[in-house]
Amino acid sequence: KFVMGWQPCDDSLTIRSTWGEGFLQPTLFQLFGSPTSGFGVDDIPVTVNPNPALQPEDSRNFTAGFVYSPKYVPGLTLSVDLWDIESTGVVILPQDADVRRRDDRGALLPGEMVFHDPGTGDVTRIIKTYQNGGAESARGVDLSLQYQIQTSFGTFTSLTQATYLDSFRQATAAGAPAL
Repeated sequence: KFVMGWQPCDDSLTIRSTWGEGFLQPTLFQLFGSPTSGFGVDDIPVTVNPNPALQPEDSRNFTAGFVYSPKYVPGLTLSVDLWDIESTGVVILPQDADVRRRDDRGALLPGEMVFHDPGTGDVTRIIKTYQNGGAESARGVDLSLQYQIQTSFGTFTSLTQATYLDSFRQATAAGAPAL
């Protein structure tokens, strides 16, 4: 992580920025947990297996903003931060419909299986596993307004925080378009 701050005049205004890279390890359950079974959306039995071959998710993030505490209003602090986060190799559990489409094309992913009734050809069971999927990106703005007042009874603080999500895009498979 790289952090930069600059106070162009005095301590009433700080301009700040960060850039960082990170990773997120798959959970122990996603890697080595017991298989779980249930019913999918079409009442078809579905088994979810762990995947010990999962890789960590990679991420990059950037923020830029300012903190302003005007001298003419003691106790008031305003901050605004723009942020952007991008992740790749996100761990996903494929949707049943996606597994069935891959089965129709003969392109199942490792660990996936689809069983069919020999007489009718209907799907009777789906086995799927956690996968490293595509990418996610999010961009937005964090706003904060804080006011503190000193009294003989102590310090009273009012804090308002808000986040605006400008965009969130997700590609559920490697190489798939982000939607």
